[in-house]
Amino acid sequence: VAAWSAVIGLSLSLGLGTVAAEAADVTRAQVEEAIRQGVRYLKSQQKPDGSWRQADNEARTGSTSLATLALLTAGETAKEAEIARALDYLRQFGPEDLRSTYDVALQTMVFAAADPERDKLRLTRNVAWLEAAQIKLADRVPWPGTWTYSASKTRQGDNSNTQYALLGLHAAAEVGIPVKTQIWALSREHFLGSQNRDGSWGYTPLGGGGATGSMTCAGVSSLVITGLKRFTGREVVVGEAINGCGEGGFHPDLQRGLDWLAVNFSVGQNPGQEQTWKFYYLYGLERVGRLSGQRFLGQNDWYREGARLLVSTQDPLRQGFWRGVGTESDPLIATSFAVLFLAKGRAPVLMNKLRHGPGRDWNNDVDDVRNLVSSVSRDWKTLLTWQVSDPGTASVADLLQAPIAYFNGHEPPAFSSEAKANLRSFVEQGGFIFAEACCGRPEFDRGFRALIGELFPEPEYTLKPLPPEHAVWRSRYRLTPDVHPLWGIDFGCRTVVVYSPSDLSCFWNQSEMQPDNAAVIKALRVGQNVVDYATGRELPADKLEVREVRDFRKD
Repeated sequence: VAAWSAVIGLSLSLGLGTVAAEAADVTRAQVEEAIRQGVRYLKSQQKPDGSWRQADNEARTGSTSLATLALLTAGETAKEAEIARALDYLRQFGPEDLRSTYDVALQTMVFAAADPERDKLRLTRNVAWLEAAQIKLADRVPWPGTWTYSASKTRQGDNSNTQYALLGLHAAAEVGIPVKTQIWALSREHFLGSQNRDGSWGYTPLGGGGATGSMTCAGVSSLVITGLKRFTGREVVVGEAINGCGEGGFHPDLQRGLDWLAVNFSVGQNPGQEQTWKFYYLYGLERVGRLSGQRFLGQNDWYREGARLLVSTQDPLRQGFWRGVGTESDPLIATSFAVLFLAKGRAPVLMNKLRHGPGRDWNNDVDDVRNLVSSVSRDWKTLLTWQVSDPGTASVADLLQAPIAYFNGHEPPAFSSEAKANLRSFVEQGGFIFAEACCGRPEFDRGFRALIGELFPEPEYTLKPLPPEHAVWRSRYRLTPDVHPLWGIDFGCRTVVVYSPSDLSCFWNQSEMQPDNAAVIKALRVGQNVVDYATGRELPADKLEVREVRDFRKD
């Protein structure tokens, strides 16, 4: 693997499992200080012209884009002097100047994160270059659906270039730059066809370079990204109706990749490569949790364990940098990846998507909550995340990491007695329940109403339609009950449960594929109104903030 491809082969991954977290031994304050020191170090290395030194002589702007992306992710803005100089430097280079998949993709991510309106034409040119650079069936170069180092396609593609190109295209699509649907489809076919039997991926198909954590992350995350843009199971929106409702896109090959990552989980090394490229692998784990909504990989709290490692291995003389091996012995590269992991991984959790029985009925639409939270993130102009949680095994403190607990299904929802007790306590501690009958199924409706009767047996806590004067109808968009009726339960002085007897999730699930559909837009607005009412548009607490669970019986 060429040096630069290893440096910037950012990885994505997904994980499994929801278990109670162990006692925290890394604090929010420690993480914030580590980020501040890392930011200070990166700024100290910037040249007067706005650039940073290149880690590879063949790349023109890769290190500059990587460092700029890290600073933006840590909270620096386009108005600040260092970012402004970096952007001015990067704007000197179009894709025809860079001629590098990695450089163009990284630059695209920076422009999308910093000031996408100003750089809309540059983003459009970068997308066109990346689209043209993808290896097609007619190119007669291994492997169609991948990218190699440049648009000349003089050598075979690889999974590292490919996942990075997809990251750039995904970033552009997120800020409204159109990407051809056949690009997503061809890459998806490649990753489905190049997976190893054990669920892993290597640098190239057919086991090239052996299975590694970073390349398995690339494979899994690329399936997620291309699935968001291209694959939504057998569902399709037709006018205001859903055909194939509730058949929203679970794929067994994706699950096999998740299983491999869970079994081989580590933050101390890049599985299959030990210390080589460990820092960009760690940033891959961050993408795992955010894209998948999983707080845990296997039995491991990926962010807490990664943050603990990074806080303990930052330069002991407090110069703010990290250093790895190989190319990552350059502290500019290792520090950029470390800051990206710490800063992006700390994003507050807006919603817990609850596991429940029977079977996988809790997850008929795999991208429903992901897409709703992404829509809210864009509206709030801040990065928010979501996660899957099992209220039967998670503690109440774990549930309180997000202000909203969401669940839906087709069949009557089955929760254990422990889960029911935890959900009641979650509400008593200030939490909010948002539920919905997927596809408007009457079986779920009957089961939900019975469940609510168990959770809130007191006669004063009854489920009833939310009237036109309820604040939920004006918390963000001006809506009325006849747009999409909602029911609720008042607990104390506020509504703590909102329930939709008709479908929302299938429309959320389709929002990447059909963003201009009127029914999709309506469903997203209803969802955001519920979110904004539940939160008051206040950001959830930091991921590492300790949640206090009060015992009201002693108060």
